[in-house]
Amino acid sequence: MNIFSSWASSRSTMLRFIALSLSYTISLFIFQKGLLVKRHVLPLKSSCSDIVSEENCWIKPKYNKSILLIIDALRFDFIFPYENCMGKQQLKGDEKYYHGQMPKIARLLREQPGNALLFPFISDAPTTTFQRIKALVTGSVPAFIEAGDNFDGTKISEDNILDQLLTRGKNATLLGDETWLQLLPDRFHRHFEKPSFDIMDLDTVDDAVIANIFDEIDRSDWSLIIAHCLGVDHAGHRYGQAHAEMSRKLLQMDKLVEDLTEKMDEETILFVFGDHGMTSTGDHGGDSLNELSTALFAYTRPKGNESEKPFSAEFDCSGKFWCGVDSVSQVDLVPTLSLLLDLPIPYPNIGQIIKPIFGNDSSNLFQQMKLNAFQMFRYAREYAKHQIDLRDDLSKISRLYESTTNTDDLTQTIKNLSNLIRSSLDQFYFELCLVGIFSLVDSLAFNCFLIFNAKNTTPFFLWIFRSAMLLLQLSLIFAEKPGNDQLIYTTTSLFVSLCYFLLVFLFGSSIKIKFKYFISFLFSNFQFFGQLFLGFLAFSNSFIIYESDVLQFSIQSLILIALIKQLNIHREFSIYRLSFNFKMFIFHIIVVFPSLLILKQFESCREEQVLCYTYIFTTEQLLPWSILASFVSTFFLLEDRWKALKITRFFVWPLLILLYLHWIFESMVMTMKGKPSTSQSVHNTINLFENLSQLLAKSIFSVTLVHFFAIKLFGDENLNKINWLKSIYQMISLPLIMLIGAEYGWRTAFCLFLFPVADFFFQNDIKNWCWLMSLLAAYCFYATGNQRTLNSIPWRAAFVVLPGNFAFKWVPASFILTAMFFGQLLASLMAHMKEEETAPFYLILFLAIKVGNMFFDFFKLK
Repeated sequence: MNIFSSWASSRSTMLRFIALSLSYTISLFIFQKGLLVKRHVLPLKSSCSDIVSEENCWIKPKYNKSILLIIDALRFDFIFPYENCMGKQQLKGDEKYYHGQMPKIARLLREQPGNALLFPFISDAPTTTFQRIKALVTGSVPAFIEAGDNFDGTKISEDNILDQLLTRGKNATLLGDETWLQLLPDRFHRHFEKPSFDIMDLDTVDDAVIANIFDEIDRSDWSLIIAHCLGVDHAGHRYGQAHAEMSRKLLQMDKLVEDLTEKMDEETILFVFGDHGMTSTGDHGGDSLNELSTALFAYTRPKGNESEKPFSAEFDCSGKFWCGVDSVSQVDLVPTLSLLLDLPIPYPNIGQIIKPIFGNDSSNLFQQMKLNAFQMFRYAREYAKHQIDLRDDLSKISRLYESTTNTDDLTQTIKNLSNLIRSSLDQFYFELCLVGIFSLVDSLAFNCFLIFNAKNTTPFFLWIFRSAMLLLQLSLIFAEKPGNDQLIYTTTSLFVSLCYFLLVFLFGSSIKIKFKYFISFLFSNFQFFGQLFLGFLAFSNSFIIYESDVLQFSIQSLILIALIKQLNIHREFSIYRLSFNFKMFIFHIIVVFPSLLILKQFESCREEQVLCYTYIFTTEQLLPWSILASFVSTFFLLEDRWKALKITRFFVWPLLILLYLHWIFESMVMTMKGKPSTSQSVHNTINLFENLSQLLAKSIFSVTLVHFFAIKLFGDENLNKINWLKSIYQMISLPLIMLIGAEYGWRTAFCLFLFPVADFFFQNDIKNWCWLMSLLAAYCFYATGNQRTLNSIPWRAAFVVLPGNFAFKWVPASFILTAMFFGQLLASLMAHMKEEETAPFYLILFLAIKVGNMFFDFFKLK
């Protein structure tokens, strides 16, 4: 019987599995729709008529033009003038690549105090470019859950500074990152944009900015230039902060700033800032200090007839950078720039003006702050109509505002108002979240029903009922805002479904439980309760932070249980009388335990983890170990644990050679870029090696696909499903190692052979076997350098095979997801290799309980 006739005999099992998977997926979508509620957007806009002014719109402008130079991922310590504050001293270790790399800005701060200021510029989480651009033009703070928009963002419909500029009949020019055009189409008079998604490309966007910005400054028909450079951010993603390429990009940006300060006129103000920072590994997205901390450099040229400096403070190395204030919020730039150019402050702004930039005129400053407060109170009152819980606190702040007579009190009032609005942004659709949790519980019950009722035919009426219920659940997902009737009907159907499963569970003939055997039932199914216990541990912050330790302990404990069972079988313990099977059992334990310990030592650390150290190695240092580990893993899979098909062996070994060549070329590129050179031949060689590396990666994926067809055309006629799945496991191992990268290649190889090794335990105990597989799947997530934080997303996986400007973004996104959750993919393949039809259902049950802990953790947030 060939593979397809074998599968045809289990179509009923496949149908059950698909229905169950749909049920879990829909539950997840319902829950996320209730949890990821976006901030309510008000369609209102500010205008000149809001303020009575005889000659101006809101206030007399201080400047006619402004240049915004955004250096993506410019962390504050990258620009901090260490030489000004600490004198010339030798930087320690890798600090030489990113500290003190902008000396021309340091010179401006030193030689032109009062015309140049540097502020610590604090962004809000999530530290992704899309959300930061939103904040920089609207002055609002996107909800944290809008981080997903970074990959599929929608146009900005709120009032923003560019719309205000156009309304006033002025023009804006864009240079650099094309994301601005996606968010703000038809706003720019001229634009010179470049694709931004390719983190492997450090220069294309920056070179486009440098090539066009000076010609643009020479024109007279612009009021605002936005230049967004990406090289520093891409250098961080690709190499981390401690690399010569990071130094090169920072020095290039420093030279650009110097050239701009010499080119601009006296009626222009220059702002240089980052949209977010980065971690030591060059990542961002979360809320750690390094990710939130960026810099704002403000500069205006000295005027010959000016008696007073334009800024009311000077840079101070003591840590109090101006007026006794340590830092400013990123959204503070919007009201500041608006009033400097005499534009209405955008309606949703929650930032306050940066006082030192407005000079020493206290009466004028108080007037500007009153305008700032007017705009914020107007927005807060309108927003409170949609957030009833804001009203009492807003009334208290309003009473304080009415009695305010000085700038200090007004500053505190604006700050309190901003904090109040921020606190209301992350709202949940609580009822929909509950329906999502209820749907998950129903899916778990359906899963148990399919396991315990595996030998019986599923009643036809149940399929009809569940189909109707799935349609009801889908209506909740696709409705813009589900109504009460939809929620009631869906909840009622879920309740009926759960009652049915409970009745079948208690009284059905196939799964009847006699209460006198209830204790033995609990012990025989302790795996479910153990997984539930791990799920409920998510209510503890410590578990979330140290989950990998708990998973490692659970895996080792479960294997020890298997050992105890084996010892119980071999009670007469004599090394000469032990069976071969028991000796192999001991050998597999000796392999697994040290492997887990080694992987644990090289995990990436979260910021909250105490006594945790992340070992940082270069690709060149790790490459030999990845080559060795991938060879051993491949040999083990092909020759030892599973005897490979001849056709698979024919494909795998050449594939391994291609992988090694890919890594070697990649490593040579990293080495050559670590030693900057102006030689054109060196740059040509680097480009050649980069192209060869990507060509080899494409070849590896192509050969893997060819194998799937070849095994059908030229494989053994007696090939069954299990052997076919083993062949798939063997073939995809090398593309997986390549996708995750040479730095983590050896860890991936460890995980790849851990699954077949662990398969030896609990061979006749399907429940414990599936529990062990689910734990290993979760552990491999951490073992390959991932954490439950946005800044640990393996972006590099998107660019191993495809260029960064690839049109279909879902393809690189699928590579990223595969690199993160390959453990679940491997566990699924292992489960389908088992002869027991219930194995996939047990595995998905354990994995669903693991995912479900995130659902129940919602109550802690609430």
